[in-house]
Amino acid sequence: MLHPTEGVRVYNTADQIAVYEWGASRASAAVVNILNGVEVGMSEFEAVRNMNYAGEPLSAHLMFSARKDQMIGLRSPSGKKIALGDGATTVVSYWGGLSCRAGIIAKENEEFIEKFAKPYFKAIATWYQEVGIGVRGGDLFEKCRTVLAEGNLKPALNPGHLTSTDEWLHTPIRPNSGEVIASGMAFQCDIIPTPLPHGVGLNCEDSVVIADKDLREELKEKHPNVWARIEARQTFVREKLGIDLNDEVLPLSTNPAYYNPLWLAPEKALVLV
Repeated sequence: MLHPTEGVRVYNTADQIAVYEWGASRASAAVVNILNGVEVGMSEFEAVRNMNYAGEPLSAHLMFSARKDQMIGLRSPSGKKIALGDGATTVVSYWGGLSCRAGIIAKENEEFIEKFAKPYFKAIATWYQEVGIGVRGGDLFEKCRTVLAEGNLKPALNPGHLTSTDEWLHTPIRPNSGEVIASGMAFQCDIIPTPLPHGVGLNCEDSVVIADKDLREELKEKHPNVWARIEARQTFVREKLGIDLNDEVLPLSTNPAYYNPLWLAPEKALVLV
């Protein structure tokens, strides 16, 4: 039932994609609100208060952590005060999509950007450019692994996995996997890099759906507002971030592939040049 290409929830209809878009867009907007509101000296509880939670059903617990010791992405928020130079991570996950960002509490940090953020973002961009119908999961895994290795990093888990009302179903993106990505699959672009020193966080996780022409046309006809948002996101990824996105890759998050690792300067994002 949970097989990555034959499971009962692997392939989604246009109506289900619209439901997922609602959850993914709300979750990513909550993460944006958290990042935009972070200030040195506030507590982690105060930081996540800015997410504007409105009772949406969760597919994972709320996560937030800011510290200079070992980063643990699964931590819940606490009363700890946020300090300049802390590594930071936050996750909001509603039915249909999870959004995560991790970086550093700073306005500037050239060493962090050059040594960690840029190599990581290159892997994120590679994932978005390579994912698509007919792509073998093992090939996508290897491409992401190769790009991360340029920055002396490797994937701690599978670089991308199927999603649903659960945060994680299964994934065809595994070493040597011959399973093929197909229309109707909903994915998290989820690349968790390792090894990282204490106080360094890297993450840019968002939701996408893979859809062939027929499924895209059905989604456009049945849910024109959803389709208009998806098209706007595709244009943003291509024209503002420089990522050559395939037509069948439908971003569901409000800020797909927008990686702003300096949390005190959220308007600064990495792009391909």
